[in-house]
Amino acid sequence: MISPEEYLLERINQERALRGKKPLSPDRNLTNLALQKSMDMLKNNYFSHFSPTFGNTSDMLRKNKIQYSLAGENLAKAMSISSAFNLFMKSPVHRANILLSAYDSVGIGIVPQKSGSGVIVTIIFSSPRVPLRQ
Repeated sequence: MISPEEYLLERINQERALRGKKPLSPDRNLTNLALQKSMDMLKNNYFSHFSPTFGNTSDMLRKNKIQYSLAGENLAKAMSISSAFNLFMKSPVHRANILLSAYDSVGIGIVPQKSGSGVIVTIIFSSPRVPLRQ
């Protein structure tokens, strides 16, 4: 049996494959940050790309010494992981993050909502930092 995060990554990579994009690889550090962000939203009762605890995605990556050249974040509150995925794919901005060729790594953090009805999903996308030319 696969985890909810593995299921969502599988769905994301299926969509990427349909459009000739390389699959995203799960990244343990990004996954940890995505889970922290989802848990923070639940604990502090907010839903935003800006966290009062962590700042924005770039702030989180820098504070955790994760190098990147490009990063993005998708958030959803949904009744299920499948419905969160469908919401992402219906939103032009969220779909663009999922399908962006420049991204190669992803972290997914999913937590159940307090009411027990649904989930909070954070996806953090990144591409590696390209060394500067001398």
